Amino acid sequence: MSKITKKVGSYPYANVMFSIVSALFMIGLMGLFGLYANKLTTELQDSIEVQVVLQKFLSEEKRNDLQNRISNLEFVNQNIPIRFVSREEAAQNMIQETGEDFIEFLGGNPLHDVFRISIKKDFLEEPRIEELSKDLKKIEGVYDVIYTKSMISQIQSNIQKVTIVLGGLAIMFLLTVVVLIGNAIRLALFSQRFLIRSMQLVGATPFFIKKPFLSRAFLQGVFGGIIASTLLGLSIFLFSEVFSEMKLIFDMRITLSVFISIILLGGIIGFLSAYFSVNHYLKMKLDQLY
Repeated sequence: MSKITKKVGSYPYANVMFSIVSALFMIGLMGLFGLYANKLTTELQDSIEVQVVLQKFLSEEKRNDLQNRISNLEFVNQNIPIRFVSREEAAQNMIQETGEDFIEFLGGNPLHDVFRISIKKDFLEEPRIEELSKDLKKIEGVYDVIYTKSMISQIQSNIQKVTIVLGGLAIMFLLTVVVLIGNAIRLALFSQRFLIRSMQLVGATPFFIKKPFLSRAFLQGVFGGIIASTLLGLSIFLFSEVFSEMKLIFDMRITLSVFISIILLGGIIGFLSAYFSVNHYLKMKLDQLY
């Protein structure tokens, strides 16, 4: 019995590991792409601003009260502070951009003070943003509300398309990974089918037979995930050296979450693949093994 158990689970290692690492690297790459795309989408949505134009000559006290009132509205993104742009600052910015002193030409500054507010992404749909624009205009002290309707609609439309495409690709890649790892372990266990039958004939329990296969497959999946994570990390480093813009969007939390996920995924898929494969051979009749 001891000589037999030493061989149990010792199926070909290199081919299985290559398949596991390749599959997990692929799904990890897809995961990184999807999560970073989501991060960029969130940043893009946060950059959309609505300008609340104030009535002229509001006292500082009334302006502060107005800012507090607006900041407490349900559609205002609390994570991004309201930015106040005075009419003087706006005038200077316009003069710098155009190179012309329109104040001297007009004999005064026609601009208004402005609050620039960020809207929660749930309210960035065109009907809802029109509704909140009307609500803002009703507030005492507000002169007008300005936002770029066409840009918001275009951004939301593009985000929906990207989400659908990435979601479809993620499902496809995940299924591919499960099939690749499952087939690799199933083929490896095929070479052990007679050994499994020998264990049955000498009275070994199903659990005793499964245990070495399950532990080995789980460890192979985990080690495969570690190797795939290392390769992904090296790829990120090399790409960031070539394309310096990648350093601007790099997020350690996103990257680590993907690494941990593919390590766990490798272990789980390896374990389940071995479990179902060994069960399959345990239930086969002797003539079916040939």
